[in-house]
Amino acid sequence: MASIPLTFKCFLDDRMNSDDYDRKVVMDTLNLVGREIVKSAKKKVSSTNSTTYPGKMTGRLRKNIKIHKAKRKDRFWIRVQIDTFKDFPFWYPAPLMYGRKDGRLRPRRDAVVDSAEEIKEQSIKAIQNALDRALKGWG
Repeated sequence: MASIPLTFKCFLDDRMNSDDYDRKVVMDTLNLVGREIVKSAKKKVSSTNSTTYPGKMTGRLRKNIKIHKAKRKDRFWIRVQIDTFKDFPFWYPAPLMYGRKDGRLRPRRDAVVDSAEEIKEQSIKAIQNALDRALKGWG
């Protein structure tokens, strides 16, 4: 169902500090994972006659699937989410996930969550490798 937003966080060992890692290496990998999820999610919502995912009518939903990154230097996370639409007065995701004009409500799948599930194993391996490469003083 609708679990917006989807966040990837790297939890470090209790004995380690964020200063022990090269932030650029970790964030580059997280960004690559996020871009793959965004690309797949945008492909899923691009169909005009889809009943599984919200279909493309104006393209607003597709344009608003975005990545947000950690701004603080001691945090390693990204969030893939559907941003609020700037030209709408308020954000109400129920029509996207359940809506139909004829009044019949049918659940729709969340393209962001499904895209993340598809590449879950690859993502975990890539992030683990990035954390290993990013460890300062050990490489």
